[in-house]
Amino acid sequence: MSVAINFSMIPSDELLTLALSIIKFFEGADLSGTGLDVFIANIKKTVTEFESALERESKNPYTDLLVKADDARDESFIAFRDYAEACLHRKKEGWKVAAVYIISVIRKHGWGAANFGYKAETAALTHISSEIRSKYLAQLNLIAGAEWLDEMDADQLAFEEIVKESITSGYGDSPTVRKTRPALVDAIRSLLSFLPLQYKVTDSIALSGYITCINELILDTMITVRTNATRAENKKNKDKNVK
Repeated sequence: MSVAINFSMIPSDELLTLALSIIKFFEGADLSGTGLDVFIANIKKTVTEFESALERESKNPYTDLLVKADDARDESFIAFRDYAEACLHRKKEGWKVAAVYIISVIRKHGWGAANFGYKAETAALTHISSEIRSKYLAQLNLIAGAEWLDEMDADQLAFEEIVKESITSGYGDSPTVRKTRPALVDAIRSLLSFLPLQYKVTDSIALSGYITCINELILDTMITVRTNATRAENKKNKDKNVK
């Protein structure tokens, strides 16, 4: 049985340490017949991308600007998408049919575009806006959705301007920690889910040992996280008292 782990509590640097520790633990281990090799390979792949993003962000002065601009376009995209979906339930003549056309375009290019990487989201939002304006402008105007789409386009343009500025200044449009972290978390979760299920089926002594060691890594990680959080809170309270 794997111990519970709250990934939302784990800072990025501690998550990286945990992932690297898991990889190191399995180095040289004979995984034949366990089915673990696929899961470890996935952790290796995602941790490489995550570590690169973490290192880039520590050096890139445009990181915060890009995150804020991406948040803004995420919000305006979701607002436009949800508005179009809400129009499906309007009783005004023609609104439901018009909304179906708009929603079909959003689904075609990326209903979950807000969760895409920077480049993929830029492509998705560009295609959505372009196709709606070229093919379904009448439907868009009928449901009074032009202003919502205009806001999405404006936020998209603002994001692209920051990307251009970062590239001109020598910083590329690279994946961020926020975009690469979910994949790493999913990879670790998959391993943690697989281990006890596989052990239940095989009753393997080796798997039992792996589970014990992984549990110890998780417990050590959570202890470190809670200790650091307590220290930070104590310091914060101390600073308040000093003021």
